[in-house]
Amino acid sequence: MIGTILEDNSLTPFLASTCSENGISANIINGIENVDYIILKPDQFYNSLGIYPTPPSTDCLIVIKCDDSFKVVLVELKNINSPSHFNKNNIREKFRTVLNDFMSNKFRNIFYDDYDIELSMYFVCDPYGSKGGSTRTSSLLSEIFINLRPLEFANKKYIIRAVNPDLTVAGC
Repeated sequence: MIGTILEDNSLTPFLASTCSENGISANIINGIENVDYIILKPDQFYNSLGIYPTPPSTDCLIVIKCDDSFKVVLVELKNINSPSHFNKNNIREKFRTVLNDFMSNKFRNIFYDDYDIELSMYFVCDPYGSKGGSTRTSSLLSEIFINLRPLEFANKKYIIRAVNPDLTVAGC
């Protein structure tokens, strides 16, 4: 899968070395070689299409090579400084666009090519600029996402998990 992505000229402009935005990041755990993972920026891909309205999409799509499978992690990074900037439906739509259009339509040949995929989705946020987040705020965000209808990819259902800043994406 990683080789196929690297060979796709329509995706290579959207490869990134980090998953970071507005002081919030998702990091790859130490010990995973650079050749065993890639980071794509779906939001940059959709912004480059020049269509209006631009479909909402996640900040990062991380692919990690495991022994006989791949771990795919979708990440939305958000620095929320007030409750008015939190829109659960928009955030859900970002993940839905990447699952239903980016992975299942535009690049179906990559993400549906007989690969065993372990999929995770994370909303990484710093609630109200707390850098580390309060336990209460994090719990409330987690409850909000648990109560949302799961999203589907390849006939499996997945939920979005809310986590505090500086998520570390583990290997397989």
